[in-house]
Amino acid sequence: MSLSPVVRVWVWLPRRKQELRHAPTEKRSPRPWTLSQARQMAIGCPRRTRRGEFCQLCDPRSSEVTEREVRDLDDGGRQLWIPDSKTAAGRRRLEVPEVLQPHLRGLAEAKLPNAPLFGHHWRDWPRKQVKRICALAKVPVVCAHSMRGLHSTLAIEAGTTAHVVASSLGHESPTVTFRSYVAPGTAQRASTKRILTVLKGGQS
Repeated sequence: MSLSPVVRVWVWLPRRKQELRHAPTEKRSPRPWTLSQARQMAIGCPRRTRRGEFCQLCDPRSSEVTEREVRDLDDGGRQLWIPDSKTAAGRRRLEVPEVLQPHLRGLAEAKLPNAPLFGHHWRDWPRKQVKRICALAKVPVVCAHSMRGLHSTLAIEAGTTAHVVASSLGHESPTVTFRSYVAPGTAQRASTKRILTVLKGGQS
């Protein structure tokens, strides 16, 4: 005896709901800055907004910025330790760009080792700083996360291996980096550049 349409729907709905609950969802990638916009931001970034430029150049997560303490700054401001993060791979050491080293040393001066390096802020503070800097530099407003996308894209195009880029972003796998951060077609362009270099007599 066949089930009535009402009964079939009554049986199917809970099962379908369970399937949707466990179905993988595609994470939407943040829209990255263009290279021209990033350069304009770096040039037009006033010295008083160096904290926002730190987000652009060192590509940390927002929480990795707001939770940093003075003792995390090492080697005279050249290195910044992230001892805890969203994932195990996020526990890493960042190399601070030379242009930012004096600024971070200034922030740490006369503070206790366990004092917040950037001051007391909620985790949305980097996002607000980035928006403010975009307005000052007269570039399109993007989210702070977009900086991580641009960083990973440029690194792959420059020939950096996927595992190194993933490690610098604190990802456990390059799959996450390519799925959610690196611009589509980046790996192919990098490969083409290397092939052209070899054909011209250089080394890859």
